[in-house]
Amino acid sequence: MFFRPEYGFDLLVTAMQRLKEDLPDIGCMVMGSGEDRGTAEDLVARSDLSETLYLAGDLDHETCLALMARSAAFVRPTFRDGDSISVREAISMHVPVVASNVGTRPDGALLFEAGDVDGFVKTVRTVLRGSTGLAVRSS
Repeated sequence: MFFRPEYGFDLLVTAMQRLKEDLPDIGCMVMGSGEDRGTAEDLVARSDLSETLYLAGDLDHETCLALMARSAAFVRPTFRDGDSISVREAISMHVPVVASNVGTRPDGALLFEAGDVDGFVKTVRTVLRGSTGLAVRSS
């Protein structure tokens, strides 16, 4: 993820605040960086999510895949997108994917309308509670 507006970082932060209300042990690792990382760090701190949302920065590809494989879900809340390789990688590892309905999304991705925080939260809750019929991994 980059911290530019089209990547939906603000939407992710808002969703994590809501999810934490009924899933207090939830955690989210953001892989990637960008020119607005300082602003993103400030937003995480102001949102009281410093113990919940971890900004990992740039990681090598093998580490990204290993972390992704151990995840209960992979999320991609972008406002614009193309064909995201990371979405395809997560699906190929049988990690449930929750992604905005933009760009090209492969079969198996659970979609919500771009910018719809309620739809995003609802879909993530469904995945984390295991009611999608998909295998949900625990770390």
